Amino acid sequence: MNKYYITGASSGIGLALTNLLLEDENNRVVGLSRNQSITHRRYEHVFLDLSDLDSVSSFVFNINEDEDSFYLINNAGWLGEVGEFGELNPNNISRIMDVNLSAPSILTNAFVKQV
Repeated sequence: MNKYYITGASSGIGLALTNLLLEDENNRVVGLSRNQSITHRRYEHVFLDLSDLDSVSSFVFNINEDEDSFYLINNAGWLGEVGEFGELNPNNISRIMDVNLSAPSILTNAFVKQV
């Protein structure tokens, strides 16, 4: 059994990838996102807001011995506030970096440590 952890699994590319992976009986998917849009017997949803770095840091990957392969796909991203430098809200810049850079780095670090 292959186990995939996918951020942003509730929409867009993450949703399409999740649905594609679930076509194979040998795959299980854990979706990490703020919303759940999939119901499937081999799908597990974990509510995770990537802008909340405390929650991201406390996330634990559930690795079982009966699974052959483990994958983390950092798919989620957030464009955030679009504007010119000098006019952007500093809090929005920080949130953009948290979602697009910090959270995937924290998850990757934890994943490599646990696998």
